Amino acid sequence: MKKIVLLLLCAALLAALIAGAALMTKKEAEAPIENAGTAQNAAVKRESLTYDGHEYPMKAHLQTVLLIGTDAVEGYREKTEGVKPFYNYHQADFLTLLVLDTDDHTAETLQLNRDTMTDVPWLDVLGNYGGTEFKQLCLAYNYGDGGTKSCRNTVSAVSALLFDAPIDHYIQIPMSAIGVLNDLVGGVTVTIEEDLTGIDPAFTEGATVCLRGAQAESFLRARMALEDDTNLSRMRRQRQYLEGFQQQAREAFNSDSAFTGKLLEKLSEYLQSDLTAQQLSELVTRLDQAEVSPIRYAEGRLKKGEQYYEFYPDPQSLWEMVRAAYCDTSFS
Repeated sequence: MKKIVLLLLCAALLAALIAGAALMTKKEAEAPIENAGTAQNAAVKRESLTYDGHEYPMKAHLQTVLLIGTDAVEGYREKTEGVKPFYNYHQADFLTLLVLDTDDHTAETLQLNRDTMTDVPWLDVLGNYGGTEFKQLCLAYNYGDGGTKSCRNTVSAVSALLFDAPIDHYIQIPMSAIGVLNDLVGGVTVTIEEDLTGIDPAFTEGATVCLRGAQAESFLRARMALEDDTNLSRMRRQRQYLEGFQQQAREAFNSDSAFTGKLLEKLSEYLQSDLTAQQLSELVTRLDQAEVSPIRYAEGRLKKGEQYYEFYPDPQSLWEMVRAAYCDTSFS
C-alpha cells in the first residue's frame, strides 16, 4: 500500500501521524511571531539560499513540514482563561524536517539533533519576540505555553539553523504517544545492538525483543541510565526502530481496512498542527507518489557542557544536508 511510504520519512510516531491524521487536524489562527527567524508560510517562497558567500538557487516546488516530538506526557490543552504563560517546561526531544519536491516527486528527511547549539529566539512575558540566545535547539519549544507560539518558535529556530531555509508547517505530538502507535501495529521487533539493561532488563546486547507499550518509548527516548547517554546514541536507536516499524505498519495497513480509523481515534487527543485537513490530505497524496531518500543528518562535535551535552554540527556537513533537500543541483 502506497501510504506506507510515509512511515519511512521520520521516526515512527510522527510519520504514522501524517498517514492517519488528514481528517482530524485543525487550523490554528494565532498570529505568527514577528521577526523570530525566517520561517515562511506556503504562499511565500525564497528563491535561493546563501552559504559561504555563494547563492544557491532553490527548487521551485517545495513543501516543508517540521515534525516535533516533545517530552510532554499528554497532548496540548489550550488555556482559555486568564493570561497565557510565555514559558513552559517541555522540550523538543525529536526534530525531523520533511522536504517534499512536488515537481519531481521526491522527498528528503532531515533528522536534527536536539542538543544542537544554535541561536534560539526567546519570548518576553507578553509572548513577543525578544531576541536570541545561544543554547540547545530543543529549548526553543520552552517559549510559549506549549501551543502555537512554542511550535512556531521552534520552526523559527530550525529555519535559522538551516541557513534560513523556509519551513511551511509543523506537526507536534508528545513522545508519550510512541507506545500507542507501537501497539497499534502489533509491536516492533528490534535487535539490541548494545547493552541497554540500564533501561530494561530485557535489553541485553544481541537480544531480539518485540517492544510493547511503554517499552517502545523507553527504547526510543531513554538515555540517562546508560553508559552512552548521548542523544547521538538515541538517534541511532530511532533510525533502527523505524526499520522494524515500517514493516509492521505495512502489514497493519494491508490486513486491516479499519487501521486508519483506529489510528485517528487513538491520536486525536495528542495532535497539534497548523496544517488543515485539506492540506494534510494533499500532502498524503503527494507523498504517495514520491521517491523517499534515506534519512539525512549532520556530522559534528559533541561536548559535555556544564549541565548538558552540546552538539556543534559541522557547517559543511549541515549545509550539504540542506543543499540536497532544498537546492536545485542543476545550477551547481
